[in-house]
Amino acid sequence: MKTKALILLLFACLAVSLTACGQAAAGKLSPCEANGHKWLENTPNYQQPKTCEICGATEGEPLEAELKDDKYVKADTVVDMKMMLDKEDPEKTNFAKVWFDNYKIFDSDETHEAKDGYEWRSVDMHIAIGDDSKYDKWTDCNEANFIGDYYQDDDVVNDKITVNYYGKDYVCEHILTVLNEQRGIDDPSYKKYGWSGKEIYIFEYNEAVLVPKGYDGIIVGFYDSTEFALKNNDFDALEGIVNFRLD
Repeated sequence: MKTKALILLLFACLAVSLTACGQAAAGKLSPCEANGHKWLENTPNYQQPKTCEICGATEGEPLEAELKDDKYVKADTVVDMKMMLDKEDPEKTNFAKVWFDNYKIFDSDETHEAKDGYEWRSVDMHIAIGDDSKYDKWTDCNEANFIGDYYQDDDVVNDKITVNYYGKDYVCEHILTVLNEQRGIDDPSYKKYGWSGKEIYIFEYNEAVLVPKGYDGIIVGFYDSTEFALKNNDFDALEGIVNFRLD
């Protein structure tokens, strides 16, 4: 009796299999329904979930960046930043104001060459360091700029960076243009930032990065290089750092 039931079960499975094969041959089943999905090797990535290259079906969610949005400032937002004057004496500090504006996306201009499949994203960055600390040594503040990738928390650089977009690697070029650099100016307009309008160090520049069209993960920013040296070149340990995401 058990043998007869097993034989019937085998015949039923064979019938189902033959029916499926017949439907596939007749076009009633899609290749993925008949044989299963063929997943793209470079998925999931930060833009796509696991994706079938045949039918486009997806499974799961895109990868998530480890960094958080609260680490980034918005355009036209002034940020207070403490800067070290001497890595041998961390208590000696001065203060700066940092802000970004004039963010734009464009294909090319007189100084930024177009590239097929890419676009330029740029922003102006402003740093103002006052002389109102008790140490009166604003000239000893040391600043440095960088670019990084929001989706891949790799080491930051100041030249070129490779990013992964929809599973493909792109090399992103970085151009830094100094807009203004003045030391020891007497500018009353900076009273709005709480300074007396005495000596101020101004550093303003444009950060432009060539990215694959639509890519929103490039980070540009500014950090205290004295603190960076004190903390063994560890960006995660920095307090004196300001990030702007070109999104």
